[in-house]
Amino acid sequence: MSNVRDFNFKFKTVPVAFSYTVSMTSPGEGWALCSFNDNAWVELTGAVYSDETNRVNVGLTIPADTDIRNNEYSIKVTFVKKNEFIKNLDVKKNPYDNNPFGALITFDSDVPAVPTTRLLGKHNNDIVKSFSEGTSHSIDLLGLYNNYNNTVCLDLTYEQIVFRQVLEILVETDIDFSMETSFAHGFLNRPEELYIVSANGMPYHFGFDQHGEIRWINANTDGLWRLFPIGYEGRNVLAGNNLSNPLITLYEMSGKSIRSYAEFNNSIIKFSHEIINIGHNKIAVKHAKAANNNTPYDESMITEIDLVTGAVIRTLDINNIYDPKRSTIVILPPITDNGNDRTHLNSLIWNPEDGTYLVSARNQGVMKFKGRVFDASDLMWWLTPHDSEISAEFKSKLLTPTNFNDNDYFNSWNRGQHSASYLPNGDVMLFNNANKFRDMAGSLDGPSSIMVVRIDETNMTVTKIWEWFHPDRAFTRYMSNAIMLPNGNVLSAWAVQREVFEIAYPSREILFRATPTEQEGVEDFYRVYKMRLYN
Repeated sequence: MSNVRDFNFKFKTVPVAFSYTVSMTSPGEGWALCSFNDNAWVELTGAVYSDETNRVNVGLTIPADTDIRNNEYSIKVTFVKKNEFIKNLDVKKNPYDNNPFGALITFDSDVPAVPTTRLLGKHNNDIVKSFSEGTSHSIDLLGLYNNYNNTVCLDLTYEQIVFRQVLEILVETDIDFSMETSFAHGFLNRPEELYIVSANGMPYHFGFDQHGEIRWINANTDGLWRLFPIGYEGRNVLAGNNLSNPLITLYEMSGKSIRSYAEFNNSIIKFSHEIINIGHNKIAVKHAKAANNNTPYDESMITEIDLVTGAVIRTLDINNIYDPKRSTIVILPPITDNGNDRTHLNSLIWNPEDGTYLVSARNQGVMKFKGRVFDASDLMWWLTPHDSEISAEFKSKLLTPTNFNDNDYFNSWNRGQHSASYLPNGDVMLFNNANKFRDMAGSLDGPSSIMVVRIDETNMTVTKIWEWFHPDRAFTRYMSNAIMLPNGNVLSAWAVQREVFEIAYPSREILFRATPTEQEGVEDFYRVYKMRLYN
């Protein structure tokens, strides 16, 4: 038969006696799919067949204790043409116009195959990602290097055949900085993990790898101000808010917009300090109410939104929960000329177990409340200095310190803090900016720190159990964050210093440190997150 040819085979283990047959359905350059007597213990690797050499090399693995003598074996080689693998290949750089470090790869295959991309890394940190089997493929490639000709191996697997197409993708941007990094011996991130920095006032937010290479940005040109990671339908999703209008947009890591929410009450929305997922297809947005002649500017609002319909479920004002007579407790320049921003909510955590909220109010302390009717009866405890302005009816909600002086406002209490969150054991971590206290003689700024406190809700006490200071005992007057990662380390951004740290908990060892190589064009860091490029 014309479709049967003799081939030379190379075996890892050569049998004493064997027989084989080879069948080919299509001549021409292509790939051989090999099988050996349908034995599960046999590993066969198909290799390129060419008309020029008339040769297919087949790798055969047989267990050492297997006696194959005096047995007959058949080897079947099914031929697949080269042009049946990839057709209509197209590579579009920056497909969504806001992430030049990504590309959209589209192509077709005549046979159902599984595509896998391997982006070759500069530091033995290749990013490998497999995608769904099919015949029509659309792949978001992420993590390309800046101002660099990237090499990408596109592998297409059909049964035992693996075809590789090598692509070269040149990325050129005007981003002229990277991050100078240092890390402890043995410290190693996954190649697809990036540190995502939400920067204040920059035209983009950026992500960098362990070696300081900028490999991701979100450069939304419509006024995107800050980004917040939320889980959405099992995907890594970033929620961003727009300064120019009351708009919340959800983005995939590729930069592709999922949908936007604009059904807010325009009279109260100003901008957001926090967007979180509160389960059941809902998000909570922490924002300001706009100043007018009758209402001073104050970041005190929480709005819950239905992710499916975009409808506002309810809008809550935290001013209705805590003492209305207490003024701002830290000395800061006013945010606007209209009002002193008495509350300034800057972080929000929802506890799915009991439906409670944990909030950080920079100018009032940290609070936990039930979130039922949103009045003073919902307030569970209040972590703040015990100053004379607090009304008698709220004193029972104050936490009493067990291991620091209640009157030591400057060295023990949280002052102007950000980013309050729960640790797995229920302790509370926060970034203590340590701003000046109002009306206190000799008040000093800083040093800032990361604090962990333990709350005893039965006895209404607070115990400081851990604290970490910047190596230079630095002071950062605003923004910044500290969160515990799934690996138990603490990740922190220091806004004014424009530094990122990953710290071992509880040993306090600095495992990773990063700062921009160039400060020009880089603004203060609002927060840092650690995220994978792919789900």
